[in-house]
Amino acid sequence: MEEARCLHCRRVIKREPGHRPRQYCDKKCKQAAYRCRKTEERRDRKFEADLLQVRMIQQRWPDLSWKTARFLLGIRKFYGEGLVEDIAKVILDEIEYTDTRSMIKLLEKFKLRGAIVTGGQRFDRCPLHIASSVIYGNACRDVSCVTLI
Repeated sequence: MEEARCLHCRRVIKREPGHRPRQYCDKKCKQAAYRCRKTEERRDRKFEADLLQVRMIQQRWPDLSWKTARFLLGIRKFYGEGLVEDIAKVILDEIEYTDTRSMIKLLEKFKLRGAIVTGGQRFDRCPLHIASSVIYGNACRDVSCVTLI
């Protein structure tokens, strides 16, 4: 007689010559293995669905990290879209505030306030717009923030 192992519990199974080889030691192990396979399939389908939803959140709010988008997905499942909208808005406002504070620190570091611009004229511009033009290379076109000194 040949010996093999149960696919579920790994116990030794004796195989009878001339019979189809058994894969499981008894019906309990066969049923348990079936349940494990089905649970794994459901988990994989759920993971794929969650992955798609997280990508949709990231498309809607591209500035959010993967971790934040995953967190918002969990909130949406229990509390709905309205709360997710509010939280995303607060997070994005915080990101913008932090970026603005970083730009102001950069301006103070390089003393760009009152910088000389094209034509030798000095303008006193708001720090956000100066930093934006320095960092991102886009000049501010907002007349209300530019004053001639």
